[in-house]
Amino acid sequence: MVDRLKPVSKLRMLLAEIESELGLSTLSSSERDLLYALVSESADAGSVVTTNALRANPIVGYMSDPTMYRYIIKLIEKGIITLAPGRQRGAYMVVQEFFQPKH
Repeated sequence: MVDRLKPVSKLRMLLAEIESELGLSTLSSSERDLLYALVSESADAGSVVTTNALRANPIVGYMSDPTMYRYIIKLIEKGIITLAPGRQRGAYMVVQEFFQPKH
């Protein structure tokens, strides 16, 4: 069993390194999961993702709706995601500037 988990542990270590380089290591695992789900549902930069699409995403399938909304609010407060233009709720976008290199 341990031998079968070795490649997975290497992938997890690589993921942790990349998350650190992108500044995501300060996020909770649930915040990262929600962000990954949003990115996976995005067609491209600037795509709008609805809460219905997030609910259907297997990355956050373990989250209840109240938990998902709580983490959406946290990511908005941290400037990582934003409400889609012209929307008051239910549609979100990744803030591209958050991931730009800072000089």
